[in-house]
Amino acid sequence: MESKQLCGVVRVMGKAAIKAGDLLLRRQANAKLVDVERFVTDMDLFSEEVLFPALGEFDPTIPIYSEESGGEARRRGLLWVIDPINGTKNYFRQDDLWSVSIALVEDGCPIAGAIYAPSKGFLFHVTNNDFSCMSSGDLMRTIRVSEENDFANCQFALDWGRGNHDEAYAMIGRLSRCSKEPLIRGCCTLGMMYVAMGRIPGYVFHAPTPFDHAAAGLIVQKAGGVVTELDGSPWSPFSTTVVATNGVVHDRLLQVLRH
Repeated sequence: MESKQLCGVVRVMGKAAIKAGDLLLRRQANAKLVDVERFVTDMDLFSEEVLFPALGEFDPTIPIYSEESGGEARRRGLLWVIDPINGTKNYFRQDDLWSVSIALVEDGCPIAGAIYAPSKGFLFHVTNNDFSCMSSGDLMRTIRVSEENDFANCQFALDWGRGNHDEAYAMIGRLSRCSKEPLIRGCCTLGMMYVAMGRIPGYVFHAPTPFDHAAAGLIVQKAGGVVTELDGSPWSPFSTTVVATNGVVHDRLLQVLRH
C-alpha cells in the first residue's frame, strides 16, 4: 500500500477505534458476560458491530480477522486484525486498563496500527513508514522507548495468558532474581504501549494471540524498540510469543527468560 493511502487508512482506523472505545466506556458499567469460559462480554460483540462497518467504509474487500468473530489468519494480501476489547477482564471489572486495537496487515506484515485506551484518553497510531505517535485530546506527540540499561533496576511487565499459568510463574521467578518484581497488567496492548512510551523497559507475553499484539508490535518498533519471540526469532503479527523492549536490555532479558 502506498504512503498516501496509509495516511488515509490510519485516520480511518483511529476514528473507528475512538467511536467504538467511547461507546464502550459509556456502557462499561452495564457489561454482561455472554461466554464465561472464554470470558466474552456483550460489549466485545458490540465493539465488533461498530468497528466492522467503520473499517468497511475504507475498503469493503479487506477481510477481517477478529478475536470474537474469527476469520482467516491470511498471510497473503491485506487483512484487518482486530481486538474489540483487549483486557476484557479489566473492562468487565471496571478497571481502566483496556483498549481497542486495530492493525492492518499486508502479506503477513503490519503496515498500520491504532490502539485506543478510552479510560486514559490515549490514541496510539503508526504506519510502517512513520514514527509512533500518541494523541491525547488536542495534543499529539511522537513517543519513544526508554534508555534504561541497568537491568537490576528494571521493572518489566508480563501477562498470564489463558490456561496453564506455570510458564508465567516461572518467568516471574526468573525476573525477580535479577530485576525488580514484574508487573502484571492484564492488557497486552497497554503493557506494550508502556514500553513504547518509555514508562517500562520491557514487556513479555508467553501466550498471546495475534489480536493482542498485531498493532502494538509495530508501534513499539516505530518508537525505537525491539520486538521478537522468546527464542529471539523475528516478530510478526502471528508470533506465538512476544518480547518487546527498549532494545538496550533485550538480549539480557531473553537470556534471563530462557534460564
